[in-house]
Amino acid sequence: MVLVDAHCHIDQRTCPDGADPVSARARVASVSTVVAVASGREAAREMLEMGSMGFELTAVIGVHPHQAASTRDNPYLAPVPLRGKRCEPAFVVHTARCLAETRQRFEAVVAETTTTDAYRGFRSRLAEAVGV
Repeated sequence: MVLVDAHCHIDQRTCPDGADPVSARARVASVSTVVAVASGREAAREMLEMGSMGFELTAVIGVHPHQAASTRDNPYLAPVPLRGKRCEPAFVVHTARCLAETRQRFEAVVAETTTTDAYRGFRSRLAEAVGV
């Protein structure tokens, strides 16, 4: 099973202990690709410098509309059973599990479908954004 985290924040504020523990947990959870959202060029550069974390990391620059809270600002967006903890890519496995239960599908099917959709939806835009 392979998963993609299509929206996360990986920087010094969200990873105060460094990126290595976050990347290790993501690899254990079968997360192969992370789309890290940055608030500007400096943050995107910082994320890309942290990019040798054992998975494909792409930094994109985005603006949250209407001053919405980001995942790093709102720990209550972490999936059950991790509600209240700081969100990180390894938690995607719990979201996939919940989706599989809700849709009455095997987790592997959900993982394959969502991973394929993430690559299909982001791949060309991500490659273009980072100049690949």
